[in-house]
Amino acid sequence: TGEFEIHVAGDVSFAFWQYWQATQNKTWLQTRGWPVLSGVADFWLSRTTSRANGSAVSIERVIDVNEQAGVINNSAYTNAIAKLSFANAEKAAV
Repeated sequence: TGEFEIHVAGDVSFAFWQYWQATQNKTWLQTRGWPVLSGVADFWLSRTTSRANGSAVSIERVIDVNEQAGVINNSAYTNAIAKLSFANAEKAAV
């Protein structure tokens, strides 16, 4: 199931962002934080699919934090942590 538990990438991104918020260490953000934050955002981008009309984006075939549910599409937690990963990477890029 490990290949489908991709929410962990977002968890790592969130932890990196929290570290930055706690320390405000700009050197760390540029040298250590940014590569991870941007890499996770790139990963999420590679895992999204768009509807033909562009009205929505999906992240399919994931295992939610509720691992008992099995492989599902559009896990609320996975989608939320992916959105947060994009937002934090965008903030770090400034």
